[in-house]
Amino acid sequence: QLKGESSDAANVAEKLKDLTTNKEIVAFLQDYVFHNPEFVIEAIKNKSGFIFNENTDDLSLDLLNKIGKSKLAGIDQKLLKYFYDTLDWGWTDDKELEWMKAIDGVLSAEIPQKEELSPLAQNLQKQIKDGEDKELEERILELSSYVREQLEVYPAMVKAFKEQSNYTADEKAMVLGEIAFEAAKMEFLIGAAFYNGAEWETSNNSGEFVDIYTTKANYTSKKGEEVKSTAPWCAKFVGFIYNTVLGTHAINSNDPVRGFWGGSQISGGYENFFDYEEEEGGRFVGQKNVDETSPWKDLRIELKEKSTKAEKKEEVLDFFETHFTPQKGDIMITSRTKNNSFQTSKHVNFDTSHTTMVEKLDTSGEDVFLYTIEGNAGDKVTGKKYDLLETSGNESLASIVNISRMSLNNHGESTELRNIEEITAEKDDLGNQATFTDVEMVKPLLEMNKMLIDLSFELNGISKKEGTIYDIKFLKEENNKVE
Repeated sequence: QLKGESSDAANVAEKLKDLTTNKEIVAFLQDYVFHNPEFVIEAIKNKSGFIFNENTDDLSLDLLNKIGKSKLAGIDQKLLKYFYDTLDWGWTDDKELEWMKAIDGVLSAEIPQKEELSPLAQNLQKQIKDGEDKELEERILELSSYVREQLEVYPAMVKAFKEQSNYTADEKAMVLGEIAFEAAKMEFLIGAAFYNGAEWETSNNSGEFVDIYTTKANYTSKKGEEVKSTAPWCAKFVGFIYNTVLGTHAINSNDPVRGFWGGSQISGGYENFFDYEEEEGGRFVGQKNVDETSPWKDLRIELKEKSTKAEKKEEVLDFFETHFTPQKGDIMITSRTKNNSFQTSKHVNFDTSHTTMVEKLDTSGEDVFLYTIEGNAGDKVTGKKYDLLETSGNESLASIVNISRMSLNNHGESTELRNIEEITAEKDDLGNQATFTDVEMVKPLLEMNKMLIDLSFELNGISKKEGTIYDIKFLKEENNKVE
């Protein structure tokens, strides 16, 4: 019966739809491992996305631990190779390396050498080494400028990638979200090394790194004019990242020189700045301006009626099923008043809020946590963890005003936010429009961040290497807790 089970994506999704934790998924899949390897591969992809990520890694490791090394020889070689590749993704710890060696022993081959680093990562590796003898401040400032310059190749790649026909719009949006998050993570890691956990602001809404974001993503009335904003910079951090690596522009704005200056502008509360068309990979759920009702508030009211955590979790997962599930790179606007709503501002056609970027939705345990990376959070770039089963307080369900995913139409449009600088799609060596795989788009950023994690840890900027931005923390924050 297991051998005859179809590994078609739709059938696998149907079989797994009620399984939410890795423990449940592993218990279900363990017998399929020996009788239907194609089903297992499709199942892991179904539960973790079509490109490798942390959950792909965790699922493979949990499944192997359940099976045990003594049974590896009975597993199909294609599935063994898939396990090996998932474990080899990203940061490889000692347990994963142990399993890789065991798998390799069954496949009767030496562990292959790591693939050659991408050109971007090779360049960064050289830059880090060349700066070893310089003073810390000079070294990090040069490194930050260098990394930002390296990423200037991405908008042309994005332009070519979004015009390819071998990925769906949703798949493309997922890849672009990964790119945006990894670029934001770079800023966090370099800033952690530079500021050593201290605040990034040297005066109100101003600082060495902050001024880059508030200048590049600011709104001014003149095309190309660079003026530093003195306003809060959470949205400008996200805007700077989106424009730098995705070439994002406010394509629907009546004023083509608009930058990213606030959550209500991103949400299109008073003017239709950005496009969220679902057919082009876009999504939007939540309030657009202070006068609208909020589906997140409705969800919060429903949760208050639930008596158990399991009931609350089911309600939240049903909400995501009805709307959409947040993923890396999505923009989340949060409420300063913790009532799922924008706050009225003294400025015309502008509501007050806080802008964040999604890193990860975690539903693996009995809770539902949403992890973010945020600018202007405690006057720095850092990570936060939102408990979506909590209905009040900071970093709770009450914080969410809206979550959105811009459509492909917004990306690959301009290398400037205040001036249309048209992007030409990347060309190959023969002059034809280049094509890229999802791995080719994301891998250089993962490699570069691995190097920056090692560097920031070495320079005492961060307290640990693994986990979300929230988990990594600044070393100074950890020391303050000890004190």
